[in-house]
Amino acid sequence: SLVDIFDTLSENQREPEDPAYVQTFSADERLFRDTVLNPDKVANLLLWAFRVSNYWREHLDKKVETFCRAIQKIEKQYDSYYARAAKKPHEVTTMRKVLDVLLREAVSEEVELPKGKIFQIED
Repeated sequence: SLVDIFDTLSENQREPEDPAYVQTFSADERLFRDTVLNPDKVANLLLWAFRVSNYWREHLDKKVETFCRAIQKIEKQYDSYYARAAKKPHEVTTMRKVLDVLLREAVSEEVELPKGKIFQIED
């Protein structure tokens, strides 16, 4: 979900399934007012803002409200950044794919395999 993507990218520590937080993000009109945004684009905007854009990485905090207030500016800069691309990330990367990538990154950071040792898994 967009909430999970936001939490992962912003390193936000919230109570799991905090209904007020989830409702604020998913129902916030600012995400969809005066623009044509779908969840795939919002997910890619989040990824771009927190991972690619030096400006937004420094200026966004862990509050959903801050992201929602800035969504139109972020979208405009994102569109400008990818203006010459044949396809923009949200046209090829769905919200689900963004979340899958972030979850794989989180798991790979947590799991540490032995280095330089050969081991065999037996049935």
